[in-house]
Amino acid sequence: MKKLTGITAAAFALAIATLLAACSGGGQQPAGDTQPPGSTTEAETVTETTTKYADNLPDDLDFDGGEVRVLYREANVEEFYIPEATGEIVDDAINDSIREVEERLNLKVAVTPRIGTAYSDRLKYNDHIAQNVLAGDDVYEWCDIMADMLRISVGQGVLADLQKVPYLEPDKPWYTAGLTEEGILGGGLWCLLGDFSLGYLRDTFCLYFNKTLTEAYGVDDLYKTVEGGDWTIDRAAEVSKKAASDVNGDGIIDLEDKLGFVLRDNYHLCGFMTCTDVNYYSRDSAGGWQYTYGSEHDIKAVTKVHSLLRGTPGNYLFEGTRTSSANQEVYNSIASKFMAGEVMIMTAQMNDAVTDLRNMESDYGILPFPKLDEAQEDYITSSRTTHSAMVMPLICSEKGREIAGAFIEALAAKNHGTVIPAYFELALKTKYSRDNESTVMYDLIHDSTRLSFSYLYAQIATKSPTELFIAGCKEPDKFASSLAAAHEANKASFDQYIKSVEEINK
Repeated sequence: MKKLTGITAAAFALAIATLLAACSGGGQQPAGDTQPPGSTTEAETVTETTTKYADNLPDDLDFDGGEVRVLYREANVEEFYIPEATGEIVDDAINDSIREVEERLNLKVAVTPRIGTAYSDRLKYNDHIAQNVLAGDDVYEWCDIMADMLRISVGQGVLADLQKVPYLEPDKPWYTAGLTEEGILGGGLWCLLGDFSLGYLRDTFCLYFNKTLTEAYGVDDLYKTVEGGDWTIDRAAEVSKKAASDVNGDGIIDLEDKLGFVLRDNYHLCGFMTCTDVNYYSRDSAGGWQYTYGSEHDIKAVTKVHSLLRGTPGNYLFEGTRTSSANQEVYNSIASKFMAGEVMIMTAQMNDAVTDLRNMESDYGILPFPKLDEAQEDYITSSRTTHSAMVMPLICSEKGREIAGAFIEALAAKNHGTVIPAYFELALKTKYSRDNESTVMYDLIHDSTRLSFSYLYAQIATKSPTELFIAGCKEPDKFASSLAAAHEANKASFDQYIKSVEEINK
């Protein structure tokens, strides 16, 4: 089985020190000098440090004060654009990155925030982009949309194929791994995912564990378990049940009691879809995508997840979600119980530590979601599909595509070497890291992120494969029959969608 590899915590600290020197006025550092841990080989790093910038843009590129117009969801815009320095290390890194790219390429960035994150506003936000395209109004070069809504815009035929945009190199390390292999639909690449913003990283799935509890119950070092490749669903069940206790004596272990492993949000089950290597779609012999959900592997995955969350006494699956105001009280109470030492392990998204756990007094650590079993070679991580996907309207002009391509390429490369390490510094060292091992775990989670076509385009099929997976994790005995009942309709709707995208974008 594969063990954890990558740079050491000391090397990470050195990279952060270099970044902080630049942020404090110690001189502008080349992007190649501040690569986040594990992102390049030693040979690549040597090559990059001999050039001023990590990207391959021409040194004399000059857009003569041209403008890049960006539409961004209002509630998320600070992950991409900070209009002025605030004194916060991450904010200032984002601001500095934008300003440096503006100066370097002699262009200006104009960001238009628009309501589009709340569930009721998502369709209106996407429709705004489509209406501009259909009306022939060339008003944006780039538009941020929620990744889960990408399929709608693609199906409307209102997006540009980013393979045809100058200067973009989506196989570079500042874009999400797998983008050029798994992100192609109908022959086109319709979005970018990566370090142009913090959105993907902030929504990355992870686990937090209460170190006080693991020590009190004699749990072996979980960092070493991960490093040895042994952090599996069965191991998580074995560990977590040690913390279960029926505090109120009613014969039921629930949110009123002490718990071992808690799924904090219904849609954190999507993280289990990824970590167990479940795929709804696969390639046929000609390289095209086909609907193939329902293998023995898929059935094993939901059975394992159910055994952890509902088959292990003292573990709890919360069926609400943070995106619903009706669920907020319980959602917040789970974090409170974790901080109070009443939950050993809880599912989370990376930024939860910044927003929810910053005042936790006892020590805690971070882990990746577990493997399906020991036969699975690698840990696999994904983000929640509420994150940003950057798209380009179809009617963007030739000149607009040129300036937009250069801008986003330069920004993503710059952020890769400065903003991403700055976020780690805030998250790991300032807010909640209590040990050097946490630094290594964050590196592992970041580096094990894998994009799959099934993740990005899950909802193409009529009967949501994601909802089938979630239901299967709760009632595995019904999973096979549910898959069988939905198979023909899902296969037909998927095939029709692929065909329509191919026709629209000929």
